[in-house]
Amino acid sequence: MGIGNLLLGDDGIGPRVVQNLSQRICRSDVDFLDGGTGGLYLLGYLEGYSHLLVIDALDAGLRPGTICRLSPEGIGYGNIKLSFHQTGLGDLLALAKLTGLLPQTVIFGIQIERLDWGMNLSPSVAAQLPLLEGLVLQEIEDICNGGKQGDLYRKEKAEGMVRRCTSLV
Repeated sequence: MGIGNLLLGDDGIGPRVVQNLSQRICRSDVDFLDGGTGGLYLLGYLEGYSHLLVIDALDAGLRPGTICRLSPEGIGYGNIKLSFHQTGLGDLLALAKLTGLLPQTVIFGIQIERLDWGMNLSPSVAAQLPLLEGLVLQEIEDICNGGKQGDLYRKEKAEGMVRRCTSLV
């Protein structure tokens, strides 16, 4: 699920990744959703899934373009706003947990450089787009292959390009 607004620069990273990957992956056991700025309206889409990957922009004071891999607990269930929308991703995940609809979830967030009107990503976020897509692809493969962590994640983590963030709270 890609979260964000394509018309707000870096905030559109989630839907952009989902659009790109949905054209590259053809698996009957993987669905893609452009969640836009749906907020709590996305709750119904979570039902029946064993796993959920979320891609979203974040503002955690990191170097622009830094990619974080988080669990739902890592964003504090509503304590901070990971998303730049009316209700944040933390709110959605907290409600999903309370209602028993929360699948096993991994969140990929990328530190924004700017939010402004336009469909172009900032240079630092655009430069990380291929890596982010590769990491999401690797995560999908890992889930489909029983949880083995792939080589791409290990390589990029070793080179400092990806952070396994335990918490943004």
